[in-house]
Amino acid sequence: MPSNRPDAGGPMRAVTTFTRSRWRRDWRAFVLLTIAVAISAGLVMTAAVGARRAGSAWDRFARDTRSPDVFMEVPVDEGDAALADVLNRHGVRAAALMGFMLVFPEGRVPVEPQPPGGYVGLSPGFGTAVYAPLILSGRAANPERAEEFTIDEAMARLTGLTPGDSVMLSSVPEAVHQRATVVGIHAGPLDITLNGVTPSVLMTPAFGAAWFDTWLATLPLGERAVAGTVELLADVPEGRDREALFADSFVDGRAFGVEAIAGLDTQRTAFVVLAIAGAVGILLAAGQAVSRRVRREADQLPILAALGLTPRGRQAAIAAAPWSAITIGLVIAPLVAFAATPLASTELTRRLQPGRPHVSDLTVMLPGTLFGLVVLAAAAWLAARRTDARATTAEAHPAVINLPGPAGLFGGRVASGWGTPAARTVARSHVTGVAIGLAALTGVAVWSSAARHLVSTPTRYGVTWDATISPTQSTDGTFPLDPALLDGVADRLAADPIVGTVVARIAVGMYEGFGPGGHAEILEIDRASSAWWPTLIAGRAPTADDEVTVGAVIPAGVGDTIDLGGRRLTVVGKHVVSPLSNGGPGGSVAISTSPGSGLPLSLTVPALFVRLARGATIDDISRMAGDGFVVTESAHSPPGDVANLGRTRGLTDLLLAACAALGLAAFANGLIVATNARRDDHATLRALGARQRTIAGSVAWHGGLVAMVGAALGVPIGILIGRTVWRRTTSGINAVPDLWRWGVVAAAVALGAVFAASLVVVAIVAIPGRRPSARLPE
Repeated sequence: MPSNRPDAGGPMRAVTTFTRSRWRRDWRAFVLLTIAVAISAGLVMTAAVGARRAGSAWDRFARDTRSPDVFMEVPVDEGDAALADVLNRHGVRAAALMGFMLVFPEGRVPVEPQPPGGYVGLSPGFGTAVYAPLILSGRAANPERAEEFTIDEAMARLTGLTPGDSVMLSSVPEAVHQRATVVGIHAGPLDITLNGVTPSVLMTPAFGAAWFDTWLATLPLGERAVAGTVELLADVPEGRDREALFADSFVDGRAFGVEAIAGLDTQRTAFVVLAIAGAVGILLAAGQAVSRRVRREADQLPILAALGLTPRGRQAAIAAAPWSAITIGLVIAPLVAFAATPLASTELTRRLQPGRPHVSDLTVMLPGTLFGLVVLAAAAWLAARRTDARATTAEAHPAVINLPGPAGLFGGRVASGWGTPAARTVARSHVTGVAIGLAALTGVAVWSSAARHLVSTPTRYGVTWDATISPTQSTDGTFPLDPALLDGVADRLAADPIVGTVVARIAVGMYEGFGPGGHAEILEIDRASSAWWPTLIAGRAPTADDEVTVGAVIPAGVGDTIDLGGRRLTVVGKHVVSPLSNGGPGGSVAISTSPGSGLPLSLTVPALFVRLARGATIDDISRMAGDGFVVTESAHSPPGDVANLGRTRGLTDLLLAACAALGLAAFANGLIVATNARRDDHATLRALGARQRTIAGSVAWHGGLVAMVGAALGVPIGILIGRTVWRRTTSGINAVPDLWRWGVVAAAVALGAVFAASLVVVAIVAIPGRRPSARLPE
């Protein structure tokens, strides 16, 4: 007589056969689960790739463009000696000299109020051994030919020049007249950072040898003092002690990329937050889906036991089908991420990696896929073990049907895990999952709303005025410093407030030898004309002549003292203000003084800050100022890192929707599991005469309580997460860390959660009404 016991290969064949039968029976549900996991996991991987790409973009760009590790400013007449000295230092691989010239394509660009310029090589190594920008189109200029040059993207957009065009290169003052050909469009560190939107040209060492000294000799004395310094760039091998090698003259080459690095850090923070929130939501929703599918197979356990399967074999059989769907989805997820990877590239990242294909990062894909598989496999196995244990317990101890009270009491009992320890575990897991999902959703929503408000509201990054009025640049390259020149404009505005109001009188200039990168922007504010001061994020405004406030990146804290021009000044606050001269965000010092009469600043610019009246325009201010003044609109010129933050909006919105969908799926799965587990109780209630409305009411109470408890726990945690991450974000871009109506955002999330929960409850309670009456327990 043949034995019913399976042979050695029987258990595996039984598990495989059972898995195939589950797929044939419920293939639609498994396919949907696979697609959902593939899409959602692909989006999370996309955010993770974006974080990694933002974190490495500048380093790759600096390597590809041979960005200098060290740069120093030296007088032009000492440049050759300094270059020779640096090249003789042990460990320096390459060095070159670079200067700046007011040279532009004649007839192609306006020269008022400030003509564009460009960088020129002053030694053979520039453009090859040190600082070799990426060529976006065309080719690099031949260093030995003065009649070849390249332009950056901003100059190409402004002039319409393309590789092959021949133009006359001219200078201000008129000293240079060189017929030259555009041979390429480039992108380098000097085009990405501080002056990232400034049109400029890049000229060869041959051009510098022919024209730099001639041009420099024609400059006015005041401007010659500024232009009479050149940059010495050096490349040092990795691991060398650069500070020791260059002693007091060391300036980190990354100062070229201060703004870009801050913007990339902001992107990375945003993508990391989104990736973590999305991953939590995916694991929560997918884990619940797997557990639910496993628990639904509890009635198959006796059959599997009759086939001779051990407890482990039974558990593997009921967990295999949903786990295989998850596995297939996670295997497909990298393909989804490959297609969605361009979503994780903002304009800054694309500028730093032009032409680089948007491919998925395997170092992110593979660990992410393996981690998801391990977590979900563990969830499936634990669910299978619990299901098998409950079936065994139920067989030994038949369940007793407890008759609940009204619908509200019944729903409350189910929500709290009434009945057995297993039910309490399921109920707590459901509430915990909903709370985690709402915390992730709230955190992302709080961060996202604050980011939108920062980008759309200039005051958040330090622009508390609408327009700047300054004198037109003189022919000698300087700005008139006589305060009386602005008095007439201020008086006219005071007499006609319909146009606007003067916020502050200020003089802006650069102070050399102080601050990050060897210079700092100084704001000399005339406190006698108004009470304006930059927005403070710490400390207070000065009340004495020897007190100042500083930007975030100035190496001084509240209470410290700094030395400017031989004056000892006490730092009493930290401020946020948009860069006004040639400074970077956070690299400024604000001091109370009369405009034009303070520190030895280079190219000082006096200005009036004006706030427009309701209905007034920039044109009205220009007509009011009259000839001899330049009016610039300030409110729509955010720093590059702030503007770059706004470019993450597309992916932020997409993953915000994904987090919401995953949180809703977690709530729905938990509610369906609990409802299915109570089918026998529902059947008993019907047998006792309860109406369908009572059954539906119990489910509604259950869902409502879970949603409210989850919101009460998750929303406050999400607010804390959002606030913490937002402060971390703003510290990297030197912006005001205030949140935007976080209470409104949190309330919207909570109300939205309750509303979505109501829709889920309506959908769930409508299904039993269309089914035949549930059977009574046997």
